[in-house]
Amino acid sequence: MDWLLFSSDDQTDIDDARVHYDDGDFSAALKLWSLKAMDGDPAAQNNFGVLHARGEGVEQDSAEAAQWFRKAAAQDLATAHYNLGLMTARGEGVPRDKIKGAEWVRKAAQLGHTKAQAILGHLYVAGDQGVPLDLAEAAKWYRKAAKQGHEGAARSLIELYAANPALSIPTSELLD
Repeated sequence: MDWLLFSSDDQTDIDDARVHYDDGDFSAALKLWSLKAMDGDPAAQNNFGVLHARGEGVEQDSAEAAQWFRKAAAQDLATAHYNLGLMTARGEGVPRDKIKGAEWVRKAAQLGHTKAQAILGHLYVAGDQGVPLDLAEAAKWYRKAAKQGHEGAARSLIELYAANPALSIPTSELLD
């Protein structure tokens, strides 16, 4: 699965746990993240949820993962909104609801989450999951993700403009 971990520049315990995680020492990461998650740290809550979603260092439990993602999302952690959106759209640990999943992804995108912005662009192109077909909105979200370095969104934006000549490119974008 493509659950995303969250790291922070100013949280030593969170970053130490990430080092353990990256080294494959999931039990050490679990210990550090669980303590911080129980204390209400949103990054730790998200990462604790990822461990449950993937079954790393703990038995795989999508419902438990969703609960931790929800706690982190309640504190507006964009990555948690994204992860919860994926789970909800797929029906993993929560009832499947593509429209609600798209709402979680939209919130992550609004909070600046690059992958969520690219996905939201795709949803606007497809007119899918409760998101209306709107090529101008798709271009807006692709542009936001591309500005943050998302190569797929940049390609999608170019393809969108190439396939839709009537879609106007904002003048400000021509100068960037």
